[in-house]
Amino acid sequence: RMSAVGGIIGSQRGEDTMGDESAAGRGGGKEKVGGVVGRNEGNITDSSASGSVTATGGFGSAGGLVGSNNGNLTDSSASGSVSAEDNAGGLVGNTFDGTIQNATASGSVNGSEDAGGLVGNNGGNITDSSASGSVSATGESGSAGGLVGTNRGNLTDASASGRVSAEDN
Repeated sequence: RMSAVGGIIGSQRGEDTMGDESAAGRGGGKEKVGGVVGRNEGNITDSSASGSVTATGGFGSAGGLVGSNNGNLTDSSASGSVSAEDNAGGLVGNTFDGTIQNATASGSVNGSEDAGGLVGNNGGNITDSSASGSVSATGESGSAGGLVGTNRGNLTDASASGRVSAEDN
């Protein structure tokens, strides 16, 4: 069974909407760890997180705001540091088919695989968003990107300005 840990909500499902939320504490868990929501399948708007987030599981995803996203994120931000084995993102660890719009991330990101300043692994749609934190991938086949570590989705009007590095083990 997969765990979901969030600073405010562990798992948000269905058509639920969450707005005007903020979290500032540190969060940690094995999988799907987010500063505000561990797993999102609903709608999040006008929310922010500033605490550090860590996923310690072998397939863990961690994001400054949301660990795993299949929903919609708008007008939101994250500024805390993020670390995970897989799918580490400044805002979202992984997005399967969700959307991210008008969002920013500024915290540092460190992952063994798929590390991105905004999203670690993207399969959704990202528009009007940016990342400015440093990104580092340390795994043998790690992917690091200033905006997205691995992208299988769509990017529109998105930018990144942080330092990016990947270690060759």
